[in-house]
Amino acid sequence: MDKLLGNKNFVAVLALLIGILLWLGVNLQQKTFNDYTSTAERTQRIKNVQIVPKYDKNQVYITDMNVKTVDVVVRGKESQLNKVNTEKAHIEVDLTKVGKGEYKLPLVDVGFPVDVIEIIPSQITVVIDDLAKVEMPVEIDTVGKPAEGLKVGETVVKPNRVHVTLPTSWVDDNIKVKGKVSVEGAKENINSQVKLVAVDKNGKELDFAVTPSVVDVEVAITKPYKQIPLQIKLSGEPPSGYAISKVTQSVDKVRVFGEQSVLDALEFYEGPQINVQGLTETKEYTVELPLKNKISLVDPAKVTVKVEITPSITKTVDNIGIKTIGLNDGFTTKIISPDGGKISLPVEGTPDRITTIQSKDVQAIIDVTNLPAGVHDVPVSFNLPPYIKNIQQQEMRVTVEILSKQSVDGATEVGGKPDPGDKSPPDNGTEHPNQGNGNGNGSPTDSNTGAVASPNPNGTSTGQGNKSSP
Repeated sequence: MDKLLGNKNFVAVLALLIGILLWLGVNLQQKTFNDYTSTAERTQRIKNVQIVPKYDKNQVYITDMNVKTVDVVVRGKESQLNKVNTEKAHIEVDLTKVGKGEYKLPLVDVGFPVDVIEIIPSQITVVIDDLAKVEMPVEIDTVGKPAEGLKVGETVVKPNRVHVTLPTSWVDDNIKVKGKVSVEGAKENINSQVKLVAVDKNGKELDFAVTPSVVDVEVAITKPYKQIPLQIKLSGEPPSGYAISKVTQSVDKVRVFGEQSVLDALEFYEGPQINVQGLTETKEYTVELPLKNKISLVDPAKVTVKVEITPSITKTVDNIGIKTIGLNDGFTTKIISPDGGKISLPVEGTPDRITTIQSKDVQAIIDVTNLPAGVHDVPVSFNLPPYIKNIQQQEMRVTVEILSKQSVDGATEVGGKPDPGDKSPPDNGTEHPNQGNGNGNGSPTDSNTGAVASPNPNGTSTGQGNKSSP
């Protein structure tokens, strides 16, 4: 033995054998431990596991679910526990057999490779609502501003109505379907496909199905325009025995395009005149709308006007008051003729208009602009209701007297307070034509304007003031 131990080769071989035996012993012990731990079971608590509802989204809607995640206690071998994937394994609540209402329902585990010992909580409260399919209009909001000098025009959506599947309890909650189109810097019309979403009254997006969910949208980028009333005037009159009963236009408003400053000044757009002189039957006219006042475009460019003609009747309108215009502030007027300051006028029109016309519907006007004080014979012009004809054969004139207010005021001193030194007998009651109201005719005077007033058949007095008088 001593010889063997003294042999270096023997010692080396022996050391190697001892090392191998030690390695085998350690590995056998580790394997035994691993085999034990891999077969031993333990429990584990997995937190915040998602609850997945099982239901038909086309039939019911989950209004409320009081719990969204739960904790799950599982038991299994270490190797099995390490394989748990909460993205695949989840907790499920079955809603396929319930309808509208509130329910407490149990939870079940799905996809766990180990035993599930406990679900905390084990049941949840779910509120279910039925679904309804409602047709709604599509609203498109434009975002941004087009290029300088241009504006957003009409938006066309195809289709312009879609269906929204929503809970029945939401049907009357002012739900809208909206989409957005950017017009920032746009120089021409925009054509785009736009995704639609349902929103509540506050603009918050809702997870409701919209069908179709994408629509075609065209946004017009145009020059500035304004929509204003269209005015078509008539010239001439139908012959005696006929009258205009009605005039209708194919459009009452038009869109006019031009510079914004020009558009801002427009209140209406004047079209061409239509001559109805001698017209005895109903007729339609198609007229082009001319471009005026730096307007670049009128839409529509043509309009159809229908003038309806019917047989007419006549009537004399009595007790028409006379209005004075053009009177200087330093003067007043008095109508000398006709007596009472009222005139009559024969008129013609359709039966429905003529039978209802009254004196208050007719305006008789005299113009005394630049006339000096004195007596003048002036013509009368008339403003009549639409489609009523003045059939007075001769020009009607009235006689007026224009008086200086200063001279009228001076006339009021005649017969006034006597001089204390005057010994002549007092006034014996003899009438003085210019005494009293200062207008020289004994008629009442408007206390506010100093104008002469004439009696009105309705029981009121109509004054002739500084600017105008009836």
